[in-house]
Amino acid sequence: MSLGNISFEVLYQSEPRERWTGPILLDGGARDWMRADSKAGRLRADDVSDYLWHGSTYYVLLDGLLTPLVSDRFNTEVAFQLTLLNWQAIGLAGLVARLTHVTVGRRRPMLEGCSNEPGAPNPCAFEGASFIAGHAMMTSANAGLACADHMALPLYGGGIADDLVCPVMVTTALSVGLLRIVADKHWLSDTVPAWLLGGGIGFGMPWLLHYRYVRQVASPLPGTALLPWANETGAGVTFAGQL
Repeated sequence: MSLGNISFEVLYQSEPRERWTGPILLDGGARDWMRADSKAGRLRADDVSDYLWHGSTYYVLLDGLLTPLVSDRFNTEVAFQLTLLNWQAIGLAGLVARLTHVTVGRRRPMLEGCSNEPGAPNPCAFEGASFIAGHAMMTSANAGLACADHMALPLYGGGIADDLVCPVMVTTALSVGLLRIVADKHWLSDTVPAWLLGGGIGFGMPWLLHYRYVRQVASPLPGTALLPWANETGAGVTFAGQL
């Protein structure tokens, strides 16, 4: 996966040919309604979307690494497994995003009406690929990971602290996608698939590969668990329940 990410990153930086330009479906209306009127406003939206994307990534990775160490008596095993799980999903989301950038080659909306004439105010220079919306996809993957992690594991002790993580992260992902449209970096049709695909990878990958098996083994029925036991004559697993 790492080799694939590096390869697509090199191809992306080589300014791939734009094969798809212009809006589809609701793109034009959404752009007219949401795009900031001033260049300063578009730049502010761009900057805020960067901060939210990077912040959500740091949160997920540090939460998986540091929370088990700090709150669970330096539980290095859980910290290591969560870190690998989070990087696995983030790496796949990044690979898919760059794959679409290189292969689809959609022009950003900010280049609509651009010109190759010398001194043109909006030159047709490569500004990065528009489909799929990378910021929205990666932030949605982070949100999916945070939701899956805190639904499966009481990292903050259970209760409202863990329950709040998912809605806050989902709100962040939605905000990033909208800000990228405000900044005129993406069309609506770049952003909606990014939300769905990023969230699907972030939540689905850890759940399907890891957490659903934990639930099946650790709690086959509500209020029950399989617990290890040992005494002077032997050891094994016992099934316990709570009335």
